[in-house]
Amino acid sequence: MKRKSLLFILVLALMAFSFTACTEDQKNAANGGDKKTSGTEKEVKLEDTASKLTYAYFNTINLENFGFNAELGVKGDFTALIQEQMASAGDAESKKYAAFANELINNGGIAYNMKYKFEEGSKFPMFSMGYGLNYNKKPLLDFAVFSDNKNVGFNLPAVSKKGFAMSYSKIFEDVDQEELEAAATLANLDYKKYFNLVLEDKSSNEFYEANFADYKVIVDKYLNDNFDKGEEKTIERDGKKIDVTEFTANLDYASYKQFTLELLKKAKDDDKLRDLVIKKMTVVVDEFIESKDYESFGMTEEEAQKFKSEFHLSAVTNREEFDKEWVAGMEEAIEAYENEEMDEETKAFLDQTVIKWVVRVDKDNHLDSMHMEFTVKPDGTDQEIQVIIDGNYLLNVDIAQTDNENFINIDGLADENVNPADYLKENKDVAEFIKTYALEVMDYVLEGDTPSEIYQLMKDNDMESEESMIKTLVEQTKSQLESMTTEQLIESMQ
Repeated sequence: MKRKSLLFILVLALMAFSFTACTEDQKNAANGGDKKTSGTEKEVKLEDTASKLTYAYFNTINLENFGFNAELGVKGDFTALIQEQMASAGDAESKKYAAFANELINNGGIAYNMKYKFEEGSKFPMFSMGYGLNYNKKPLLDFAVFSDNKNVGFNLPAVSKKGFAMSYSKIFEDVDQEELEAAATLANLDYKKYFNLVLEDKSSNEFYEANFADYKVIVDKYLNDNFDKGEEKTIERDGKKIDVTEFTANLDYASYKQFTLELLKKAKDDDKLRDLVIKKMTVVVDEFIESKDYESFGMTEEEAQKFKSEFHLSAVTNREEFDKEWVAGMEEAIEAYENEEMDEETKAFLDQTVIKWVVRVDKDNHLDSMHMEFTVKPDGTDQEIQVIIDGNYLLNVDIAQTDNENFINIDGLADENVNPADYLKENKDVAEFIKTYALEVMDYVLEGDTPSEIYQLMKDNDMESEESMIKTLVEQTKSQLESMTTEQLIESMQ
């Protein structure tokens, strides 16, 4: 890839990401303060659906303490399909297993959650990511990995408060020291000054309205045409009542495609947008040189000045060539959309897929939650299948901490040259912790709330013998583990 093309892509990305950066005034507004996005701007007026949704979007992504829960589920009658696949089990057996599996699928879901939190003076954000399986909207089994700025932790939140931790020094011990120092230097750069240069010290919403007015018209029309005007509702989540405005849209692929093409065609011939990109590239490069931030990237002053000269030559002196590349890139994207290559089956699938999208905004103009339904009909059937995504936003999140009795450090076990049994002989506290943790997992499998719901579903489908078999196996394993001393447990790992 040519260097000027790379520069172009990088600065476009910076401009896009700048929409998630914010000024101090905007942080205050996003966190419930005065809803003004700058000291001079008038109070925000939210008159239509588009303005309410876009303001809620910017207001939410500008938070420095934020999270999101999501669940992907499927609704439909899969009984016949499952029974057909299990025909070898006999009619009666396959029928009950199919009924059980169909119920499990319809009430189950794949879960994902993400949280991040910036603290004053921290080099890195604290974060948490989790994946898991849900049943009846409750976690059945989940796994989380998180950072509290000291360690990286791992645990199974639905099963136990306990977990394992590994220090950053251990994780990065095999990384070259020079690379670590370079990474630390980059982490300490003042990146926000670049965002503020791009935004001209405006809020992201203000910058969007000032520089992308023509695009805002297209986006606003799409939102106003497809979403309703909103309905005031009170929803309940985690035992709390929340007042929201609920906006609903029924979308199809054809209208979305037309919307995207309209934006691309506008951008192709937009001289003002090209001027803006070059202007922002120029101020970013100038600051990069003047502040000597290039030193953090291992560049000499001579190399940095050469970099600046090459940028100026490609984007300013050879402006005509820059414009040609811009138009060519947009035309390529437009052609790809207008002449999509897809087989008839995919085309038919997209044409008959309807998406119901519900977005809820809370009373403080933050995104609260969303619901999406993709309704499709498999070929040759009248049966409808729904793919459903439910999600809710988390404001003012907490990140789990590893410096307490619920977590134990396992740096020693991560060393590939260390025999686990030898390590545990010298660190019996770790072995005892692992034993306790394993027993908690087994107790959860036997008596946990969500597993108990699964056992009830098995009873409802005449699967008592299968339930008994699972519980017996777990109880026997638990009994064996309980009878072991720490020394015996370590010995069994030899």
